[in-house]
Amino acid sequence: MSGGGGGGGGGEKGSGTTTTKTPADFLKSIRGRPVVVKLNSGVDYRGFRV
Repeated sequence: MSGGGGGGGGGEKGSGTTTTKTPADFLKSIRGRPVVVKLNSGVDYRGFRV
């Protein structure tokens, strides 16, 4: 869901620690950042996560 240049979030491969990330953790991490939501129909919604 990231619009580019910042990795969309999710697991970091190769890290030695195993921390469980929940969807809530991801949403907290992108707070205040620009986001692009792409639907299956091809529609793009752009905005800021507040």
